[in-house]
Formats: sequence, structure tokens, C-alpha cells
Amino acid sequence: MPEFDNYRLCGGTFFTLLLMGRKDRTDARGHLKGMGDGLSDSEVLIGLASIINSNPDAGFHHIVDSFQSTTSAYKACKNNGGNYLPFKDDQAIIAFDERVKNHYFEALTQMASFVDSFLEYKTSTKKDVNLVAECLKLLDADKLIEDHHVFYASPNGSTLTKAELLNGTSPICFQSFLLGVFHYAIVKRRDNTIGKLTYEVLCPPARTSGSIRTYSYPFGHGHPKTINLMYFDSPSKTEALDDEQVEPDEESSTTSSPNPTLQIDEDDNPPGKERNKPEINQMMFIQNGNNNVQIGYIENYDGRKSKL
Repeated sequence: MPEFDNYRLCGGTFFTLLLMGRKDRTDARGHLKGMGDGLSDSEVLIGLASIINSNPDAGFHHIVDSFQSTTSAYKACKNNGGNYLPFKDDQAIIAFDERVKNHYFEALTQMASFVDSFLEYKTSTKKDVNLVAECLKLLDADKLIEDHHVFYASPNGSTLTKAELLNGTSPICFQSFLLGVFHYAIVKRRDNTIGKLTYEVLCPPARTSGSIRTYSYPFGHGHPKTINLMYFDSPSKTEALDDEQVEPDEESSTTSSPNPTLQIDEDDNPPGKERNKPEINQMMFIQNGNNNVQIGYIENYDGRKSKL
């Protein structure tokens, strides 16, 4: 690893890593025939923006064709997303933070939809495993993120500390992990330009002028630990499971959920404070084939079961 002490997670550096997991692009011949693949950097960035502001009238989808320079500047951490994207919109960021903390299933479903649209996962290329590995390496290298800082990276909406993410042995939920890291980058690191020096190390200038800058693997190849992934299947992909079909020993319920109090500060859980406690509905998770996590139903406080 190069001697560099200023690695920073932010929106731009997260976006840079995220593009490593993108689905394969249409070949040059297809582009010459006008066959757009919907996977340009700008389209991926707009997909991320839609997780923050899912309002169809948000106004930034129509600018994708003329958005390349803004996308490149955001990726290189030269700006906060320009005038059209919500990355510097205080109200949008506060609303996104509230949704992750208090309506986690909604935010997770949005991230799952983004992953389905843009990323390759559960394939032999292991792009998903490599993406998680590089994100973990960046978290480890960012010394401003302390071990007790928390990420909303569990599929039930509870938090995991940086130390738990780096050192834990339990499977990581791919979509929840991405949502947790993205949320931290957007909410805690409001100034995207803090990642400018990091981007220069992650994607150094190409030798040939005008060539695309590619990820340099500054942390080295290989994984810091054995990474086991599981996956969230949203109701749009799989039918909700009837509780009558679930054997008692196949199900595990959890009451962990996000903190209902809206706080945007550097440390949601400083040392000595108890971890966020649940205050919303109980979600049932089923581990089922290929390490998928499928949600069967949400159990309300009065015991009624609402199908998803």
C-alpha cells in the first residue's frame, strides 16, 4: 500500500468503488449502432441519487445525456454533485437519513432495486465480493472513521460498528452493506471534496492523455478476510412467503431496528452509550438457498401479520 494517510470515504470515492461492481457494458459495436446499455457512469450516479430522492419529479433524470462532466467531477471529488443532484441538498439528506433510521425496509428495497439495475452479483466473477472487499479496505484505511462509529449495514436495520464490519465472521448482506456505507458517506461526509486526494490514489492519471482513469488497487489484490455474502430479495423479485409454509426451526425473528431519533453528527454511538434500540415493527427473515435473505412478513405490535 502506498504511504498515504489521507484515505477518505465520501460520496465520490464510494461511487468510484461502486463502478467496479457494474454489470458488463455493451461493446463498442453496440454503441455505434445506438444501443445504449443504461450503465453509463452518469446513469449509475443518477440511480444512486434516486435512493436519496425517489420522487419521480426530482428533475435530474432528463439531464443524463449532458451529464458527463458533472459525473466526472463528482467521481473525482471536485464538487458535491452540481445543481441537479441531491447530494448537497440539506433537506434531501435529512430525509434520507430519517428514512434509513426509521423506515429501513423502504430504504433497503430502494438499494436492492439499484443493485438489480446496475450491479453484477451472485456470479462466478465475484464482482460483489471484490466490491465489498475494496470498501472494507477503504473503511480500514480511513482513520477518521473510528472503530465504534456505526453503519446501518444489517438487513434488519440495526447498526454494525466499523470494527464489527472489519473483524466480524458472520455473512455480510450485500445490499444492506452498500446502503450502510453509502448512508455514512452521504450523511457524515457532506463535503465530497475531502476525497479528492483519495481519488488520485485510487484512480491515478492515465499515462496516455485522455485515457480513462481506472482503479489501481492501491491496497493490493486479495481480501483482508474471508468474505461471505448473503443477499436481500425484495418483494418485487420474490413472492412473499406464507408463514404457514415456514417450519419453526427455519425462521429467526429480530427486534433490532434503527434509531427513531434523527441525528446527523459524526458519531451516533460514542463509547459508553448503548446501541440503538428498536421502536418499529418486527421483521421476519428466512435464510433460503444461495444465501438469500427473503422477507416473509412484518409482524405488527398487536401480533397481526401483514403480507408484503
